Amino acid sequence: MLNTKLNKILNELTKLSKKLKKKTAFIISNTSDKKTKYYFTPVRKSKNCIYAGAVVYDDLTTKKICQQIKDKINFLFIDTEKKSSNNSKGAINIERTARENIDNKKIFYFKANDLTVDASSDFLEYIFQDDIRNISNKRVLILGSGNIGVKLSLKLIERGVKVFLYGRNFQKTKNIISVINLIKPKATLNNVKQIKKIVLNKLNYDVVINATNSSKTLIKKDIITKKKIILLEIGKNFFSNLIHEKLLQKPNIKTFRLDATSAFNQLIEKKINTRDHWKKKSFERLDKGQFSFITLGLLGKTGDIVVDNTKNPKIFYERIDKNKRVSNLSKDEKKLLKKLLKKL
Repeated sequence: MLNTKLNKILNELTKLSKKLKKKTAFIISNTSDKKTKYYFTPVRKSKNCIYAGAVVYDDLTTKKICQQIKDKINFLFIDTEKKSSNNSKGAINIERTARENIDNKKIFYFKANDLTVDASSDFLEYIFQDDIRNISNKRVLILGSGNIGVKLSLKLIERGVKVFLYGRNFQKTKNIISVINLIKPKATLNNVKQIKKIVLNKLNYDVVINATNSSKTLIKKDIITKKKIILLEIGKNFFSNLIHEKLLQKPNIKTFRLDATSAFNQLIEKKINTRDHWKKKSFERLDKGQFSFITLGLLGKTGDIVVDNTKNPKIFYERIDKNKRVSNLSKDEKKLLKKLLKKL
């Protein structure tokens, strides 16, 4: 069954890549759900790639997929988060399995949870784009104090959002909130606050985000509020179909399921462009006459001049001062440098 489904996807990727003159990519994400052996995600396209993916639990499935796709794709994006637990054969590590079965030059790495957090933040920015303060000072309730809920809480609190966090384990959530409030920037005035109970007729929030993977429906009763509110599903089992149908009848309540397509597209382009950048990159230091030139990316010493090319500099970026900080070169200094270099 896996081979048949995957072949169909690969054929579609190949066909579209030839038609649209794009590269092909495959994304393998990790899940901690033992019941979910694997499932495939739809074929999508970014600026330069046609891609599809699979969400897997174990190494064996990862190995089978890698062996089948290795000669048929240009790039593999692998989820590096270690979500799966140990089994009788040892720790599950899909990153290692991928590296053992596919040319490492084809592999790029990402963290799916971080991608979800960024996509959620981008979504909120879009929703409140007409607000002069955007998401700053908005009241956001996050349900779930797991990996995504915690990272999203920190990201939003740093943006000036009023964050409220709810977790089923009260003491664990309390400890997590203490850590978030401890490590957030000192200049950030707001603190994450803990919610002990979700009161559905007193939801005094602008946004409620479900970041749990609960096996049971989290919201079991109708939400009664006059306030305009946005409900965003990131995890699963936010509310039942029956409750959702009731919510759809209320103009002040908007329900959304997070779409991470844009985040994936940005990830693909960013990773490919970054690798191209490093391929062309050279780290060089060269003394030329009375000058000491270094390329971008090196830690300079006092007097070093940062340039585009140490052997034949055309662009003079900055000079390293005595405090190991960079200072801009004036136009006159740049002109003088060019004149002196011609005499060398």
